[in-house]
Amino acid sequence: MAKKPKGAGDPKRPDKPHDALFRQMMSHPDAVAGELRAVLPEAVAAHIDWAKMRPQSCSFVSAELRARFSDVLFATRWAGRDALVYVLLEHQRRSDPLMAFRMLAYVVRIWERYLETNPDAKRLPVVIPVVVHAGTDGKPWSHSVEVADLIDVEPPMAASLAGLLPRMEFLLDDLAKVDAAALLARRPARVRVVLTLLKSAPGNQHLERELSALIADLTTLTSAELDRVLEYILVVGDTVVNDLLPVIDQLGPEIKEAFVTTAERLRAEGLVEGRAEMLIELLSQRFGPVPTAVTDAIRAQSSVRLQEMGRRVLTAASLDEVIAE
Repeated sequence: MAKKPKGAGDPKRPDKPHDALFRQMMSHPDAVAGELRAVLPEAVAAHIDWAKMRPQSCSFVSAELRARFSDVLFATRWAGRDALVYVLLEHQRRSDPLMAFRMLAYVVRIWERYLETNPDAKRLPVVIPVVVHAGTDGKPWSHSVEVADLIDVEPPMAASLAGLLPRMEFLLDDLAKVDAAALLARRPARVRVVLTLLKSAPGNQHLERELSALIADLTTLTSAELDRVLEYILVVGDTVVNDLLPVIDQLGPEIKEAFVTTAERLRAEGLVEGRAEMLIELLSQRFGPVPTAVTDAIRAQSSVRLQEMGRRVLTAASLDEVIAE
């Protein structure tokens, strides 16, 4: 029975599969609109101009946090005024206790950016902050969604300071609390696909069950979106390739070929990664700690080049001799 590609599902993989899938699928106005319709009060949703939803090319998540979060920003109109929609995906193992503060900081940065492009503005636009929680352990969100709850004061003092404490909350779409049937009722198709996979794919040994319910939706995706989905399920899931093939067959021969090609590519990449890590371990045993610049360079080498360096390890007198061109 064919195995999944080596290294798939490893949270240390540098390709950040959750982020890649989220950005690929949620870059469409209809996808963000579908997410908002699911979480916003109807009275608010009724005032949003869905036809004017436009993606903004920026991210407010710092580089060191992008392995845990990914985000998208959309501009629209709300009740005849400018409005911005900020959607952040949180996909670490545990919910972030400081998320309310992070969202406040991101909202302030969005306002700063707005003022840079609208220097004559005297008021700030509405920013609707949404967090989609897809915790990799399947546990629900366990922290406050309001900034005021993070401030270290006793309840009586908090009441006295009520007018001085920030009260911003964010909307939380906690996928751990949304059952499969409810997700499959979401609109449009790409929202059903991305949220179902974010919720169900990581570590899943029987992902063919969830994919079977998404066959019709998968056929509506663009080729780029479908490629991203195929890569995602192979990287984060634990279902063996042969168990997925009967489902993939239903998508047609071209998609099946793309799936098999992706599986073979990821397997080859996994083998190269394993060879690189083994070489780094051997070098550290012979020559002591390997500098970060060298480990990064080794991980970027081809399989043939790694084999060449591997043959030098036992006879080389120095680290430089092993890695020399």
